[in-house]
Amino acid sequence: NEASAACMSCRKDFTFFRRRHHCRGCGRLFCEKCAPRGTSGCLFAPSRRQAGTRLCYDCTTPRPGGTVRTSNSANVSFSSQNTWRGRQVSGTPQESTTLPSFGAPSKIEELKEQIDGLCQAETRRAAHRIRNEVRQIWSTTQLIFLAIGLLLSYWRVIFSAAWAALLLLLRLLPGGSWPRRNCRVFWAAAVVTVKVLSTKRRIRGLGLTGQESDAEWEAVHEVLGRFVFEQIVELRGFWIKLGQQLSVNVMLPAPYRKELSKLQDQIPPMPVKDVLSILKEEFREKADAIILDPDAPPLGTASIAQVHRATWKLKDGATRDIVVKVQHRGISSKFRQDLVAARVLASLLAWADPAGIPDLRPVIKSLREVTLNELDFRLEAVNQSRAAKAVSKSGADVLVPQVLPELVSVRAMAMDYVDGESLIKAAERLSQAERDRLVAALVDHFGVQFAVDGHFHADPHPGNLLVEKSTGRLVVLDWGMCVTLPVTHARGYAKMFFAAATSDIWSLLDALKIVGFNFKEGDVFEPLVFLQMLRFILRDSKPIDQAKGEIEDFMKGGDDLYWNGPQRYKKTPIDAFVGDFMYMGKALELLFMASSQLGARHPILQTLFRRSYMALLDDADRPVQLGSSIPRSPHALLPDLPENHLGPEANLGSLQRQLLNLLHEFYKQGQLLGAQLSVVELPRPADSRGTRPQILADCAVGVKSWLKPELVDTNTFFNIMDMSKLPLALSLLRLIDKGHLDLSAAVVKGEVVTLEHVLGHTAGMWQPLPDGISEVTQLRDFEVMLEATLKTQPAEPPGIAQRYHYASFGYLCAAACRNSGCDLQEAWQGVSQAASDMAVAHGMPPSESPELLLKLPEHLKAGTHGNSAAVQGQASSCGMEEVGQMMARLSLLMGQKEDADGDRSPLDGVAQKLWGRDHLLHSSLFAEDSSSEAWLPGLQAFGTARSMTGLLAAAVIPAAAGGLLSSNMAQDMLRSRKPSQTENESPESGIEELSAELGHVLRLEDFTNFGLGVQLVDSQSWGGRQSSAPAWGHLAQNGSMALVIPGERPLAVALLLNMTGRGDSGRQVAHSVLRALEASRV
Repeated sequence: NEASAACMSCRKDFTFFRRRHHCRGCGRLFCEKCAPRGTSGCLFAPSRRQAGTRLCYDCTTPRPGGTVRTSNSANVSFSSQNTWRGRQVSGTPQESTTLPSFGAPSKIEELKEQIDGLCQAETRRAAHRIRNEVRQIWSTTQLIFLAIGLLLSYWRVIFSAAWAALLLLLRLLPGGSWPRRNCRVFWAAAVVTVKVLSTKRRIRGLGLTGQESDAEWEAVHEVLGRFVFEQIVELRGFWIKLGQQLSVNVMLPAPYRKELSKLQDQIPPMPVKDVLSILKEEFREKADAIILDPDAPPLGTASIAQVHRATWKLKDGATRDIVVKVQHRGISSKFRQDLVAARVLASLLAWADPAGIPDLRPVIKSLREVTLNELDFRLEAVNQSRAAKAVSKSGADVLVPQVLPELVSVRAMAMDYVDGESLIKAAERLSQAERDRLVAALVDHFGVQFAVDGHFHADPHPGNLLVEKSTGRLVVLDWGMCVTLPVTHARGYAKMFFAAATSDIWSLLDALKIVGFNFKEGDVFEPLVFLQMLRFILRDSKPIDQAKGEIEDFMKGGDDLYWNGPQRYKKTPIDAFVGDFMYMGKALELLFMASSQLGARHPILQTLFRRSYMALLDDADRPVQLGSSIPRSPHALLPDLPENHLGPEANLGSLQRQLLNLLHEFYKQGQLLGAQLSVVELPRPADSRGTRPQILADCAVGVKSWLKPELVDTNTFFNIMDMSKLPLALSLLRLIDKGHLDLSAAVVKGEVVTLEHVLGHTAGMWQPLPDGISEVTQLRDFEVMLEATLKTQPAEPPGIAQRYHYASFGYLCAAACRNSGCDLQEAWQGVSQAASDMAVAHGMPPSESPELLLKLPEHLKAGTHGNSAAVQGQASSCGMEEVGQMMARLSLLMGQKEDADGDRSPLDGVAQKLWGRDHLLHSSLFAEDSSSEAWLPGLQAFGTARSMTGLLAAAVIPAAAGGLLSSNMAQDMLRSRKPSQTENESPESGIEELSAELGHVLRLEDFTNFGLGVQLVDSQSWGGRQSSAPAWGHLAQNGSMALVIPGERPLAVALLLNMTGRGDSGRQVAHSVLRALEASRV
């Protein structure tokens, strides 16, 4: 299965929807289409392919001499036997077909000549067929008109006369009039629709499948492609621009793309005399200094204008090679007619289906403004000049021709001549590496336009792209269709690309509000789905065949969700589209299509992230010296770390230097953003009274956040996230030790759930969010969360199974304290002070003694100049695996049904209850300043690695020696509360099931065994040696940890990270640190 990631025939990547299959003949890997399962009625060789046997086409197609390829590459003759791989095939005819053998080279040459002749004849026949069928469409249309007239005359002569008068009127009207144009549009649409429907019916009636069906569709698409091209050429105007954009759409069949690609540079031009006449009208006496070759064809013809090479005579007698762009006559009125029709259509759609279709009138309004601006070449000259300045300022590796201000008017303009060739034509001779470089330069240039300059080209189809012959640079033309963003919108798009790359849902929501999106209230809008959709749009480009397969899979999943999913997916989440967002989406789509058409594999999102990141850092005004437009790792944009991150006064021991180098390496590889590490050797329990803990390592590496790339130090506050359950549990155990709480006391009066159940994770709400919590304001309100948690009914009795209660643990602890008249926050302060005192005992200066904070004060917030590190995601691109996982999760959710008998496992439907609220659990929530102000017990707290090792040391040292707990309580704390299967006759804990359902927001597989509020971790989980006693402490979702590793000299280890990766980067860092510590102890 690992032999290939793509089908060995069609080369399409294997995905969730395209499964891999082995050919039983040759053993290679194919998709379903390239290695179908055989049937008893095989068309070519019924005796060679058994029913149910999966063979590729190579293994079922005879070779010269009547042989097929088998798994051991031997030749098996069709004519000599009716066996396959030594086994008799039942039900096969005894007679065989002998294929001709090939002899002397002369006969081979004769055969080649015959084949060439047949190919030429077939080409002529196909061309003749296409011409005849296109003519047949015209003749059929005329016959239909005649039939309609005769039919009407049979009923009423007056109706027949009216029909004839209408036809005559349309015939007499000019070709550019709106009645004839609209009639042609609707007629062409009707022809295509009828042809497609009739072909579907014919193929279904004949029962054609596979290659025969594909051949029929190929023939129909060839005819319709030519027909659509001819109608677009006849209509011109807006439809040519639409055809140019469709020519790079990989979802269109190849015959359409082949025909529509002619619109990029093969549009019939207007006569040269009209060009000269327009130049004279626009430039008056200046037109005499422009010399055109009347016999030379135009350099290109587009939907609005055509371009000619010319020579401009200057006043001093010198000449200059230029290009003049001249607008087609009458094009303005045609565009305005098409835009009026589009506006009427948008109004009808908004009236007909307001729930299913968003209001497109703002889009049409923006389209009208941009298109009408495109008809004024004075505005295009301003756009092009601004783009050229932005290129020069940003260092982008593209060329924008210089406009000549003296030769600019409404319908004509001139610019410097660039000796280049079309990008598509140049790609035929360029190597793949050169094509990749051009695509990288193009995407990087659009990153500058979107996120830096706020002024972008809204029509980047291949017809507007050249390659300069002398330098190989990409040339970007036709700046008439541009969108200028407000300053706030440009920054909003930069923030949007940044959020998409780092999977930051809450920054994405802020960015969408900045650019003007309004979302509907209720359960229609689901931010996590929107984020994944956006990441799919910005996915890496791939060759066209693979790109088409991915889009087909994605659209199929979307259709399944629409038709089979919840009713809310039939509604749009958006009240109104933003016009410039539509153009940005169109530009991004054309970028992807163009790069796929060139066979390039390019990380589009990472390139846009690079420019957006620099813009958000306010460094976009200076050129980025990166050597080329090809993107490097996003982490390469972060500052380099000094060799000694602790400063010149630090005295590095061998272990600390080793650990520091390890963290440096993870930082360079992009698996770490910022980290603190503290390692303390604890005293033996026997001599804890007289021995002080010894510091083995105390270091910090990396930066505080992406947007605050300041170096972290050992005093920087990190969000310890769900690792905050450890100090919370120790606070309650200390109250129990002092007699203020009782382990057997009910958490809530009248309930059977005790405090021991809660601390041992054998009772609680193991679904991540309580019922009724759907807004972030509710999540940040302690009283609302506490009430919702207490109202939620447990799915199973207490003590049955041990599960990780992610959200309810802290609130149930708070309820236990409130029920007993204790103050949890006051108890927390006592534990925090003990941790601080123990840190001082480590030898740290009192002024730097750390604290554990429930909330982050204003002066420490990451959004200010405070010394705190924000939790942020790893910058990455979207792969089809990510999209496949999302689609698989959607399929799972749609397939979950209530049992008729009500006999369901309590684990069933957990993700279904969470769906639409899962963004409230996303790690990016904890990077918000509003979240850092909230009290979220057990979900977040703030501290340093020093404070965490101080806390662990205080928990190890008995209370009599200045620690937190008595010896008996400390021993009871480390006793596992995991119920026994035999004693309780309970099911397994269900961690695997919960991990599968909630893996897109929570990592649960590491949280399997608990004592009293502390997590028990087997050393083998990080690859360590088997130990009689487990390590204890707590882990966090992003890989942070605070553990006591047992041994002759126990170690307290605290690793704090501020980056959450899409993979296991945080866990890999933690495991590497633990393995390095274990090796040092050996």
